[in-house]
Amino acid sequence: MRILLLGCSLILSSLFWGCNPNEVIEITDKGYDFFPLEVGSTWVYEIDSIIYDPTNRGVVIDTNYIQVRETITDSYLDSEGQEIFILERAERLKENDAWRIKEVWTSYNTAREAIRTEENLSFIKLLFPIQARQVWDSKVNIADKFIISIAGETVDIFKNWNSEIINSDTLLTLNNKTYNQVAIVSLADSENLIEYRWGREYYAKGIGLIYKELRVLDTQKIDPTTAWEEKAEKGFIVKQRLLSYN
Repeated sequence: MRILLLGCSLILSSLFWGCNPNEVIEITDKGYDFFPLEVGSTWVYEIDSIIYDPTNRGVVIDTNYIQVRETITDSYLDSEGQEIFILERAERLKENDAWRIKEVWTSYNTAREAIRTEENLSFIKLLFPIQARQVWDSKVNIADKFIISIAGETVDIFKNWNSEIINSDTLLTLNNKTYNQVAIVSLADSENLIEYRWGREYYAKGIGLIYKELRVLDTQKIDPTTAWEEKAEKGFIVKQRLLSYN
């Protein structure tokens, strides 16, 4: 009996070995590869957009398609020693057109955050280490009420935004290509009778952003049974897909 009890004790000890509640488990892979930054890297995207324009003839729906090329052309150290990467953005209407440089943005990674500045607006894109259910304010450096003009109409674009990693390691097939490790970020997911804010960003490990979809729609048609695509009176829907990366 003593031998039996001793054996059980050894088994239980082995089962609970390493389960010390005070033990800190270090995550070795922080997930920095989900937001890679290197001079010379280039991403080419296709962007489809739908814009809702209220007129005296009713709501006019305008669709657009462009291609965007993002290239990290250089980097520099700021006053605090942080390496900042310069991101050159060019656009064209179709594949055989010449690229036209439109804007220059910046981006950088800290030990904890991936930061990207777009049109002088700074966003926290990801938190490191990459883990599901992390929640943060991605627009912490942007005013809560930020009004922009869409087709001549004012829209509070970032209302009720609150970022969250809803999946940190999933499969995604896009343009007939399968990505094995994808982190999905919810940018916004709020709805009432007159406003709809919904957004998702998908980051592939070793590549970066591969897909983004954003829906910012307003209406005065109080009908919860009608889809937002049908009752929207102002705002936009944008879908951005990765075509190539090198």
